[in-house]
Amino acid sequence: MPSLRSDYYDLIFTSPPYFDVEKYSEDKDQSYIKFPGYQNWLNGFLYKIVDESYRTLKAGSHLVINTKNYDKFQIADDLLSYSQKIGFVLKKTYNMKLANNEFHRKKGQINYHTEPIFVLKK
Repeated sequence: MPSLRSDYYDLIFTSPPYFDVEKYSEDKDQSYIKFPGYQNWLNGFLYKIVDESYRTLKAGSHLVINTKNYDKFQIADDLLSYSQKIGFVLKKTYNMKLANNEFHRKKGQINYHTEPIFVLKK
């Protein structure tokens, strides 16, 4: 697969899987299988997305990324910390409203939850 051009893109939007919380298949190329263990997944998968986004974005361009903290995995916190460490600046956080599945919702629970969408500027 050819590599993407450096300093070329104006915008990257992504919503990567939440480590082993979202399992789309048992395929060997799934990130939770390819990079077992949370720290291994961060270094081998999520941080690589951030690194590649930084490399390929033009100066002043944006990475927009949807992820969240989930139970024992502080995915959003780890993502923001790493992104800022390599040079991204958090410009805005949107809270995307998502419906709670009625089959998983507890009695009396609100019928939606939110997930952050981070707007990071290079």
